[in-house]
Amino acid sequence: MDSIIRIAGLITAIIGVPTAILVLVINFKKVFKAKKNGDKPPSSNDKSESGSTNVKKQSAEYLRAKKRVELGEEEYKNGNIEKALKYYEEAARRYRNLGAHLELLNILIYMNILHNILAKQYGQKAISHDLEAKALLSQEANNLAPKILKDLGADAARKGNYEVARKHYGDAESLFREREEYENLAEVLLLRGIMEGKQELGGREAAEEYFEFSMREYDNLNDKEGKARVFQSMGDLYRGLNDYALAIKFYENAWDLHQNTTDERRKHFIRGLLCLTYALAGQRDKAREWKQKIESIQAKMPEDSHARVYVQGCLDKAEELGLL
Repeated sequence: MDSIIRIAGLITAIIGVPTAILVLVINFKKVFKAKKNGDKPPSSNDKSESGSTNVKKQSAEYLRAKKRVELGEEEYKNGNIEKALKYYEEAARRYRNLGAHLELLNILIYMNILHNILAKQYGQKAISHDLEAKALLSQEANNLAPKILKDLGADAARKGNYEVARKHYGDAESLFREREEYENLAEVLLLRGIMEGKQELGGREAAEEYFEFSMREYDNLNDKEGKARVFQSMGDLYRGLNDYALAIKFYENAWDLHQNTTDERRKHFIRGLLCLTYALAGQRDKAREWKQKIESIQAKMPEDSHARVYVQGCLDKAEELGLL
């Protein structure tokens, strides 16, 4: 019962009073203004740039979902609200399958707005649509609450709002434990460890503790990619503390695990980190070995690839310091 009450409180905090009412009031004004002026309706992807942390935003499925949103907006602009809703429902299904939590919640709010427009146009006939939309929104918020809290925690941590991030991460952790969602639990523990290890917080012991908790969950899941992520994060922690020998140990552990994974992007990150950290440790021969491995791969990667840019930054830093 306590967990149900707490979940209800979280839903209220995320989409309920006063936040959801404020969002809906603002967006109702936008919708009716757009309708009156013939302008483009408010986009269901307005917040997508700060949305879910783990969604590949250029993936084919994500782009298909965005396309459905655009088609829905075009139908709305032409006055075809029911057709717009069909496109939004298809986009919501795709976002749900992708785990794009904030995008999904955002589009459900817009679906609710359109259902309310139908209610105003058709009166009693559309009331059932309106109630269905509200029920769907509440159901989705209930299901997504811990994942949204995790995303909000990551966003707060990026902005330096660490106490806010701790609260969101802590609430998400509790709900993931209650729901036995262990993969999500492992990830939120990892994110908490990364945050606690930031230099301005100086929380080495707290970071180590959360990394240990996260590793335990990934180990129970037999998730090699997850374990490699923890090792990489531990390497980052000790590199930031100038403990290069320990950082190298954990990067090497991550590299070994990645030999049995298909995550080429993270493998390349590790190559760059090993090159840089060996250079920082004064082991130039090892650093040059990794540099040679990197150069043969860098040339084959797209110039705007995030992994390529990141690893080039590692090489540039080592060169600037005269370590290679």
